[in-house]
Amino acid sequence: MGYASKVSMMISSLIVDIRAPLGFRMERDCDFYTDSVALCYTQFMAWQPLSEADVGLDRNFWHIILTTGIAGVGDQIALFARIWAALTFGRHGFFVAPTVLAYSLPMVLFMLVGGAVGGRHPLRALILAGLSLAVVTVTLGGILPLTPGVLIAASFVSGVLDSVRSPTGQSLIALAVTPNHLYEANRIRQARFQVTRLLGPVAAGALIAVLGVRHTFLAATLLYVMGSLGLLGAKLAQPMIPGRGVDWGAIGRGWRLIRGRSEMFWMMIFYGFSNFAWLGPLQVGVPRLVRLIFHSGPTMLGVVNGAFGLGLLLGTLLAGRLGRDVRAIRYMFLFTAASDLVLGAAGFQTNSWGLAVAFFASGLLFAPVGPLFSTYVQSRTPPDTMTSVLSFTSLTLQGVQPVSVLASGLFSAFDPRVLFLAAGSIATVADLVGFSWVNKLMGRDTVGGTK
Repeated sequence: MGYASKVSMMISSLIVDIRAPLGFRMERDCDFYTDSVALCYTQFMAWQPLSEADVGLDRNFWHIILTTGIAGVGDQIALFARIWAALTFGRHGFFVAPTVLAYSLPMVLFMLVGGAVGGRHPLRALILAGLSLAVVTVTLGGILPLTPGVLIAASFVSGVLDSVRSPTGQSLIALAVTPNHLYEANRIRQARFQVTRLLGPVAAGALIAVLGVRHTFLAATLLYVMGSLGLLGAKLAQPMIPGRGVDWGAIGRGWRLIRGRSEMFWMMIFYGFSNFAWLGPLQVGVPRLVRLIFHSGPTMLGVVNGAFGLGLLLGTLLAGRLGRDVRAIRYMFLFTAASDLVLGAAGFQTNSWGLAVAFFASGLLFAPVGPLFSTYVQSRTPPDTMTSVLSFTSLTLQGVQPVSVLASGLFSAFDPRVLFLAAGSIATVADLVGFSWVNKLMGRDTVGGTK
């Protein structure tokens, strides 16, 4: 295909975009290997709203999305409130890193156990864990005095409970739809998550400014209760293997499946290394940068965190076509590299608004990664091993958090801006190496992700 023909097809695609501003179906598929990058980008990043009739997602799926979204807003509010409370103790935000570490450490220690616990009965596990989190937040909201020790202990318990909720919540979405609708389901799940990332920090910042941090914890309690009890009427679309108790054997089955697919294994490794570069800076460096360097309040911290979520949400909506060709997974690390470069540039910002703009742009670029990676893993995993495999991916992506938080605490003690520059450099190198290595494993003749 000549360059002139490609430009002509790109223009035709844009005309279709204008002719149907509320969405369209592709008249042809973009071939990653013969079409131009501009053509692929134009076609795949096309606005494509989803409807129940279009993608075959039923009311049960939307019910799960709504109820888990309510609990997700509670997650964001509780996390924001814990970090802001930690900032008020001691000098220079000393207790921020211990508070974040207390939450992330049990996520490493118990993630695989959490996958086994929730594997046979994911709905029941999510409901019980969500209600238990409500007990934790109501304790912070009024039962016990809010001291550094109580805050760190509550963060640890929250991390234990979320080690069950993280892999179980991901598998619930995959098990609630038929396999041919996984990408659409993951795209909507990520859009829902980004809405919670957008609403949660902004709402938490406003609540703290108006009502104080303890009443903010009570607001999170209410959302946890509503979201957890709302799951009582949900159902699974894919059958689970019957059994009682914890399916400990699923851990071994999940590991063997991952090791049997070298491209999946190395995707997890490089993706996890990129996460190592950013989990600490985002949770430790951003609050210190906003409050101690830019001298802004909780509302501005909510705006900065919400900007990343807004970028992710918009990018998710724009990435409507990208994951329908499984070969798009090859380009996952190019999206992460672009996003990481922009985050690294946040170290050059001179005020909180500039930081928010950088976060928005980074989220926009990173948006396709989540649905692509989740769909790739879930489409190659049987239902009885789904939660276990996702606990391994969650462990790989989040297990580096404690080390990242400790390193971020050391760097940000000098100047948080240096932290962002270092993180951007490390993450971008990891992304580019991952792109090269994973593509080599998959091979140019890969069809559907298997040779």
